[in-house]
Amino acid sequence: MSVASRREDSAVGPSNAALPHDLIGDGMRRMTDDADATPAPPDPDDHVARLRAQVDAANARRDGYRAQAAETVARGGPVRPTDEELGIIKTDDTVGSIAADANQEIRSRLSRLTSRFVRRGKK
Repeated sequence: MSVASRREDSAVGPSNAALPHDLIGDGMRRMTDDADATPAPPDPDDHVARLRAQVDAANARRDGYRAQAAETVARGGPVRPTDEELGIIKTDDTVGSIAADANQEIRSRLSRLTSRFVRRGKK
């Protein structure tokens, strides 16, 4: 295949409307002269006023936290959550009671098993 025929084959491909370079430019707009204008410098008084408002808000939050802390100290400390709220489950099971239950279950099964063999022997 010659170089000329390869060029012709590549020209036969997909339509030019779907080429990637066309899709890239779809969302772009021409720049206007307004973009070259430099923004006005910020007013120092406005900046100081915004900073003062932020400081005042932080001081108000701090005063609120201090009031909550003083109230907690006056109560004698934070309220401890209950064992149920913490997910602690208390049961009456001890090692002795579990062993007794297991012993009873084993005796019950052994008695049923022995009763089967005793009945077969009598028949």
